[in-house]
Amino acid sequence: MSKILSVFLFSVLFFGESSFWNYSYSYTLKKDQVAKIRIKKDYLPTIKKEGLLQFRWTLFKGNKLVLLVDYEGYPTQYLLENRYRRNSVKIKLLGDYPTISKEAFAIIRFKDFKDKKASFDVLIRDPEHRLEVRFK
Repeated sequence: MSKILSVFLFSVLFFGESSFWNYSYSYTLKKDQVAKIRIKKDYLPTIKKEGLLQFRWTLFKGNKLVLLVDYEGYPTQYLLENRYRRNSVKIKLLGDYPTISKEAFAIIRFKDFKDKKASFDVLIRDPEHRLEVRFK
C-alpha cells in the first residue's frame, strides 16, 4: 500500500496539477460582474449542443463570499471561504458519463479578495475530449 501511495505522490509532484486539467483560466471580478464560459458539446443531435456557464459574486463579508452560478438556466448559490475544501464548487458539465473517471466537470475556485475584487480559477476536466471551451 505504501508503494502505491509513494508512486501516486511522486507522479503528482513530478507531473503537477496542470496535466490533470484540460482547460484553465483565471478571473478577477468586481461585485456583480459576470464571467461567461461557452461550452460546446459533442453530443447526440437531439440534445442542446452549446451551454453557457456564468458566475458572479454578490457579497463578501467576514472572509465569506456569496457566489451565484448559472449553468444552462439552472441558477445555484454557494457560500465560499478561503479555507481548504470550502473554496471551490464542482459543476458537472455532461450527464451521460459511463463511469466517474470519465466525467466532465468544472471547478470554480475562490482564490483571493483584494481591493474590492475577487479572484477565481476555473479548471475544467474533460477526459474524453468531448468539450470545446471558450472563456470570455
